[in-house]
Amino acid sequence: MEAWTRRRLRMYLWRQWGNGHNRYKELRRRACQSSGPR
Repeated sequence: MEAWTRRRLRMYLWRQWGNGHNRYKELRRRACQSSGPR
C-alpha cells in the first residue's frame, strides 16, 4: 500500500510540473536539495 501511495504522489507531481523543460528544472532543483553541497 505504501508503494502505491508514493507512486500516486510522484505521478501527481509529474503532471503538475507540466512540460519536459519544467520537469528537468524541478528534478535538478530537488536533487540539489537532497544531496546538499558538493
